[in-house]
Amino acid sequence: MEKQPGKMTVKQADHDKVVVDFSGQLDIDSGAKLWRDSMELQEKYLPDMLLVDASNVGYCDGAGIGMLVELKKRQTVVGKQFSIQGLSSEMQELMALTAEP
Repeated sequence: MEKQPGKMTVKQADHDKVVVDFSGQLDIDSGAKLWRDSMELQEKYLPDMLLVDASNVGYCDGAGIGMLVELKKRQTVVGKQFSIQGLSSEMQELMALTAEP
């Protein structure tokens, strides 16, 4: 199986809502660019809702999970909403393990 590098596609971006699709492999190899791009997008718009679609993610390691957790944290710490859809069961388990008490 050929490795598909991680990719972020912005579906909507304004102050009300930012919608991004992640696809491919969210891993250490693609992590730095995706992390930087997603954090810059979140900082630019400070949206009321950040919606992440992960249904096209084929693989996600700790770096990818860390990025998703950081996006969630940055939204919720300022009282904004965050939602992820399309997580595989493995990704859901990893997100649950990193959830703050």
